[in-house]
Amino acid sequence: MAIQLPNGLAWLRAALGALRAGLVVVPVNTAYTDPELEFVLTDSAAGLLVAATDRSPVAGVPVCPGPPDAEGPRRRSLRTRRRRPSWPTPAGRRAVPAAPSSPPRRCGPTRSSAWP
Repeated sequence: MAIQLPNGLAWLRAALGALRAGLVVVPVNTAYTDPELEFVLTDSAAGLLVAATDRSPVAGVPVCPGPPDAEGPRRRSLRTRRRRPSWPTPAGRRAVPAAPSSPPRRCGPTRSSAWP
């Protein structure tokens, strides 16, 4: 699928929709003339051209004017994620994270050493 849209949200929506559908995206420059566009479409064997305006088919490739307007499935917000349950452990207390086995590494000089 070839996409000839200006840089922006519309291009991104068209590209992500094509990728999600399992298609290969061919980005096309919006400044291409008809002969250049025809060459890119025949060379890439694109089956569909998504363009900003409605136009006649180029090189036998059908044209879809702009990306679809559908929002797509809504995803859950990160703030509405479920938290882990905070029930007591078998010992009757809440689990306490274990202390690190070694002190954290320090970058740069420490009090006991100096730069050479």
